[in-house]
Order: sequence, then structure tokens, then C-alpha cells
Amino acid sequence: MFKLKRHPRNPIVTPSHLQWRSGVTFNPAVVKGPDGDYIMLERAAKLRPYQSVFGALRSPNGVDFELIADKPVWTAGHLGTPHGDVEDPRITQIGEMYYMTFVHYQSHWNLYPVGAVSPALYEHLPCDCPQDIAFQARTGLARSQDLLEWEFMCWLGPEGWDDKDCVLFPEKINGEYVMLTRPCRQIGSEYGCDRPSIWLTTSPDLINWSEARLHSQGEVNWWQGEKIGASAPPVRTDAGWLLSFHGVQKNEYRTGFMLLDLKDPFKVLARTEQPVLEPEFHYEKVGFIIPNCVFPSGNVVIGRDYHLYYGACDSCICLATAAMDDLLTFLTGECSRYS
Repeated sequence: MFKLKRHPRNPIVTPSHLQWRSGVTFNPAVVKGPDGDYIMLERAAKLRPYQSVFGALRSPNGVDFELIADKPVWTAGHLGTPHGDVEDPRITQIGEMYYMTFVHYQSHWNLYPVGAVSPALYEHLPCDCPQDIAFQARTGLARSQDLLEWEFMCWLGPEGWDDKDCVLFPEKINGEYVMLTRPCRQIGSEYGCDRPSIWLTTSPDLINWSEARLHSQGEVNWWQGEKIGASAPPVRTDAGWLLSFHGVQKNEYRTGFMLLDLKDPFKVLARTEQPVLEPEFHYEKVGFIIPNCVFPSGNVVIGRDYHLYYGACDSCICLATAAMDDLLTFLTGECSRYS
């Protein structure tokens, strides 16, 4: 059975003395920057108030990351909601521009460690909107040329869509931009799925998006019974689009891969039946927030090695790798195939 290899120095990024990242750092976006170094945007927070922001780190080799600035580069304040929360950045480079999808809430929480596997969580609502709106997810899109100064572009789904796990493909397909998303409330026979699932939408200009359609992601395996979502942005390979995805069962998060057709990303060429990464080590089983959780959100290819960056238990950042040739050989020859 194919498994990703954890880096021996995991976790590679942990919280620090800076107040805004003193509690947790996790679920990062990672991309090769314009100067050749690797840039990471981390999701970081203290516990009270638990208000996520994005910090920027730099690495010459994709492993040794250091903070670029002692202040966040993206917060809910950039969106006019200073009491809000931004979460789970994903970055895709298209041409010379970097595009970041992110989740936004109009309010935030407080966390109180209670000596258990996960903390007690209390909602904190210092805003003027109803609570069901304040804690409803909405994904936005921002762009940057240097990965430090970001410009908000648009919301990627209609209000009330309650969406997460939005990832952009790094090039147009059939003349249009393509994005995967995961609406949280589109569940039931009228939507064709019985759990939060991966959907696909297209756009001519990154601003106006088509009505999303349920993606043909394949059958439900034992580790995906509660929900499934795209993880890191797709990577183009000769064999197809390499897509990491996460599955959740009994609130435990695991990771798999799909290969999507280069010309028709609705078409699944291959898909791992078993997880290639799942909680095994202490830092993946116990943390401040969600136990038993590996949650990838960033990837880069360095030479012929695939690097997948993931948050562990919403507490720290880790790295798992594989030789790209071995990974593609497994996907095209040994795992579950749909073509």
C-alpha cells in the first residue's frame, strides 16, 4: 500500500512568542515565490480571542521556514470585518500572478484549554449580524504579485453557499478558469450527494463563476463517510491533474489522491481507495482543536519530489513527501481506476 513519507523533522512549523501566532499555526498554502524561494502563508491564532490570521514565512528549500514579518499579511480587517476570521489559504500561480482562496467568517471564537484531547469552544460574537450569518463560511479570492501585499477580488460563491476547500487549477481548461469547491449545505437527493462533497465551477475572468456542479469524485470509501473535499491545488502531470483530497469519518481526517483528465477535470482517471496519509503520530492525534487530523492545503514539486504540507490537529504544520514517479506509477497502475 502506497504511503507518503513524513519529514523526520515534523512538525516543521510551530507557534512562537508573537501574540497573534502564540496558540496555533496550521493549514498552510505553499508556493514557489518570484525570487525562487518557497513562500508559506500559515493560518495562525492565539486562543483568546481565537481569531485566525495569515502569516508569511520563507524557505530556500521547502523545509526550513522562517517568518518574513512580525505582523500578519492578511486578516479579516482587510475585508472590513475586524472582528472576523480568515482561514485555510490555498495559493495558485497563474502566469506571473498569485491567487489565494480563503475562508471568511464575520465573527470568531474563544478557545479554553480544559486538559482534554480538544478544548472547550465558546462562540464570541462582537458584530452586528445574526449569529447564523456570523458563523457561516464564505470563500473569497485575492491576488498578489509578491505574496505579501494582497488585493481582494471577489467572493467565489453566493451568500449562504457556506463553502470551503476552494482550489484553483493553475491554467485555463477549454478556455475557462476552473475551481473545485465544497458547499456544506448542498446535501440530499436533490443535489445528488448525501454528504458535503466536491463540486466544480468555471469562469471566463475569475470574477463571474458558473453554477457549480457536483464532481464525479467516485464511490464513498470507509474513511470518507462524513465529507470529502479538495486539499491542495491540482498539479499538472503528463498522466493528468494530480489532486490531493481529504476524507472525514467519525471526525477523523485522512488524505488520498485523484488523477483528473487534463481536458475534462470532471473525469476521474484514478483514485486511491485507501488513505496515503492518516493520523499516526502524537502530533497528529492530539492538539488544541481537532484530534486525529491531517489536513493538507499546500503542495510544491521540488525536482522530482512531491511535497505536501498539512496541518496536524489544527495546531502545527507538517510535511510529507513522495517521489513523483512513484506516486504517479501507483495511481496509474495499482490503485483504483475509473477510466
